Formats: sequence, structure tokens, C-alpha cells
Amino acid sequence: MEVAEITQQSVLATSSERETELGAALAPILQNTQKNIGFAKKILKLLREETDVLKANPQSKASDIRIRENLVNTLNRKFVDVIKDYQTAQTKYKNELLKKAKRQVQIVKPDATPEEVDAVVQSGNGPDKLIQESILKV
Repeated sequence: MEVAEITQQSVLATSSERETELGAALAPILQNTQKNIGFAKKILKLLREETDVLKANPQSKASDIRIRENLVNTLNRKFVDVIKDYQTAQTKYKNELLKKAKRQVQIVKPDATPEEVDAVVQSGNGPDKLIQESILKV
């Protein structure tokens, strides 16, 4: 999975420029994935609707309808599993970047409180500004 690979590279990145590059590489992957998710949802909905139409038709065979319903249910479960994996990968990416930023802050300022670490991580600059300030003070 590309998201997992980019996550690993982001954790190992040694510069904010590299992290920015990796974030930029991740954006089109996420957009394409969102499009594919929407497409898959439409197809699953269409399959369910077609199955309902077949159920309403008295000439349809009950065995064919059961097979179709089982297939649609299986596809739906698989889709949900894949979406869960995708969301897990996204969450892991965000968590790993947060952990990395917290480690960087604690390296520069070992006596930082958890609130200070969170404030630096939540700021738009991340730990980069704190690192620059620390270097300039020395």
C-alpha cells in the first residue's frame, strides 16, 4: 500500500522539505482513492437496487436472487473491510507524524510539559520553529 510506504518514509525523513514532498505525493493518492470509493459505493448501490427489482419480478428464480443477494452482501463486506484498512492507514500516518514531532520537541526542550509539546505540534510551524529558536539561542 502506497500510504504505508509514504508513512514510513515520512517518519524517516530528516528535513521538513522532504516531509512536505511526501505530503504532496500523498495528496493525489488520497484524492484518487476518494474518487474510487465514491465509484464503488455507486456500483454497490446499483447492484442492490437491481437485486430489489429482480425480487419484485415474479418471473425471477428464487435461487438466482439468493445467489445475487449473497454476492452483493459479500462485496459490501469486502468494501467495508477495505475502507477500514484505508482509514487505519490514514490514522497511522497522522499518528506517526505527531509522534515524530513530539520526539523532536522533546529533544530540543527535554523539560517541555505535555501541554507545551501539544501546543508546538498543533501550531502550523510544528517543531521547526522551536528548533530554529533553540539553535539561535546557543
